[in-house]
Amino acid sequence: MNLSKLRIFFIVLLIFINVLFVKMYFDSVRDKTTISEQTIRDTVSVLNKKGVEVDLSVIDRNKPKNNIIGYKSVMFTVDNSNSNKADFVNSASLNSYYSKKGFKSKNLQFDCFAIPDGNAISVNYDGQRLAYATINGACEFKYTFKEAKNAFDAGYINNTEFEGNSISNKHKKLIEEFLSGFSSKSVSKHDFVVAASKNEEYGKVYLIRQLYSKLEIDGCLMVVCIEDDTVVSAYGNWYFNGFEEKYSETQIDAVNILFNDKVLSSKKILSQKQIYVSFVVDGGNILFVPAWSIDLLTEQGKTNVVYDAVTGKLYKYNSDKVD
Repeated sequence: MNLSKLRIFFIVLLIFINVLFVKMYFDSVRDKTTISEQTIRDTVSVLNKKGVEVDLSVIDRNKPKNNIIGYKSVMFTVDNSNSNKADFVNSASLNSYYSKKGFKSKNLQFDCFAIPDGNAISVNYDGQRLAYATINGACEFKYTFKEAKNAFDAGYINNTEFEGNSISNKHKKLIEEFLSGFSSKSVSKHDFVVAASKNEEYGKVYLIRQLYSKLEIDGCLMVVCIEDDTVVSAYGNWYFNGFEEKYSETQIDAVNILFNDKVLSSKKILSQKQIYVSFVVDGGNILFVPAWSIDLLTEQGKTNVVYDAVTGKLYKYNSDKVD
């Protein structure tokens, strides 16, 4: 009888020890990936004493873990082995995209040529221009299908009052197919978020932001117009080539990045999020580095600051890059 009780005791003890080890393991993993609530409360308390108001919910609990990523700056170029194909654009994807719109694949032709400060691609059907796209620099993109009634530019993006940020599944898929059509072979899908939308007389307009690993890429914003279930025009900055994860770096977390001069001189921290910012390196290629974007309320009004999460240096202040 006593032996039986002893066995039960040891079984219960082993279960307790296993549960304890499992809890310790998950606590360890959590400590590596998230900031403790006590640390968040202590941070808010210190900032409040310094005259900076901030709500507990504003501070990001997730410790940054995104890698440095690279991008090879490539424009539309002609493949010498076949002048109707493009190195940068996956011709098969373009064929597939326009074929879905009812255009016969055998009658499609893609011609690439240089323009001032960039390259262009002309999509022709039965010898007539069907669509026209340009890439200036690494990512400034402009597209027109047939004779689109509108002409987007930076003024439209900056000065238009949008009505919301909703998008139907159908229109989301149309934009995904359009972006994939103009992408290199290394890109299978583009991730984006709808920042705003608006009904215009010539179609539905969306303002979209490019994402990588669920983070917004700073400056990658494009306006896209859909009319009769077709993307008829687009303008903005977008990276169509493939990204390559380069390496990892230790990064400043959401708490420590708040103790800088711009934040400490503000009245209130409105929001905080992780993003990617770009740096041009040798050969015109680009590195994207994790950063912290922080919206502040100052004596002058609302302000945005962006800090490099690796070095802690100020990258952008009020939409202006800091050298």
